[in-house]
Amino acid sequence: MHVPATFFMVGRNVAAHPETARLVQRAGFTVGNHTWSHADLRTLTGPQVRRESARTRQALIRAGVRPGRLARPPYGALDATARQALRREGLLPVLWTIDSRDWADGSTRDIARRILRALRPGDNIVLQHDGVARSPLSVAAVTEVVTKARHRGYCFSALDGSGDVRH
Repeated sequence: MHVPATFFMVGRNVAAHPETARLVQRAGFTVGNHTWSHADLRTLTGPQVRRESARTRQALIRAGVRPGRLARPPYGALDATARQALRREGLLPVLWTIDSRDWADGSTRDIARRILRALRPGDNIVLQHDGVARSPLSVAAVTEVVTKARHRGYCFSALDGSGDVRH
């Protein structure tokens, strides 16, 4: 398939499975911060948000992974306090333009169809999940999405360190 992706990793999962984080980065993918405990950042104080992201950064470093500057707030939950706290940690919050809803329901085919229906000319950032109960369905949808999107003329790019799509 050879498509770039950014894997936003939960720190406690990195600590529990450092080999997975290393494998992702060795495969050439960008690794981003998805907080330590997957908390809704809007419910935390600035110092708590900074601890969530700093603990994840430390877990990535201990795992031998070079953490990037990108952070994805769980649930896309971001307010001014959380945004400022992430920036104070040197992180840039990144959201998505297409939610596959792979976490909610649907078959592999349903997930692929949702993504393909939502694609628009220009930059698309697709949210998919791995490492959760419905992951096999979401991962299996990637082949259909990539094949059909390429057939429609779409190409795939990675996010750069500033959160922009790299062409």
